[in-house]
Amino acid sequence: MKNTLTIQVPVKFKRQGVRRLIIAPEGASDQRMSISQQPDMNLINLLARAWRWEKLLETRRCKNVAELAEHEKVTMSYVCRILRLNSLSPDIKRAILDGIHPKTLRVVDLMKPFSEVWEEQRAKFLLKQ
Repeated sequence: MKNTLTIQVPVKFKRQGVRRLIIAPEGASDQRMSISQQPDMNLINLLARAWRWEKLLETRRCKNVAELAEHEKVTMSYVCRILRLNSLSPDIKRAILDGIHPKTLRVVDLMKPFSEVWEEQRAKFLLKQ
């Protein structure tokens, strides 16, 4: 006696660089399917760089953003965009470090201007699809 069970799951596949992501269907009650399973080292490195650069400024090893940019051999604009990551809510930082952020969250998303209000950040980054 052979029983066959077929399960259909409405998912969307999205290409991100060389990776293919599985995105939960819109309106799905369980969004865990769209959550990454391992930390994204690019995002983690950005957070680490932001923290390190802030410490360089706080300890006065670099007097200002211009000196920091020259020290790191990058533009002032880039330094400012990276430093802004220090204003991310702690739970967003934790989600990135733990690898439980949405799969669709990318470096380019964090480089764009975002609100200083943590609730708005959560809506933009943690619920991103």
